[in-house]
Amino acid sequence: QSDVLNPNAVAVIENAAGSLTHVHEDVCQSASVQRVGLFGLLKALRNPNVQRSLAFATRFGECFGRNLENSGKP
Repeated sequence: QSDVLNPNAVAVIENAAGSLTHVHEDVCQSASVQRVGLFGLLKALRNPNVQRSLAFATRFGECFGRNLENSGKP
């Protein structure tokens, strides 16, 4: 059974799309580019929202890799 239309999967995609749209409007369409260096990245790592998204991405990578291994597909 596919999880493509699973309500939780759809909610995650909807959340990601909303975040991408907001960032695009906020950052990509701005007249000036905000540069972020190494120290800016380190500072961002203390932000709870950044921590939450990194934890999500890390866990997704673990699950996706395991699913790839179990499916026998590259």
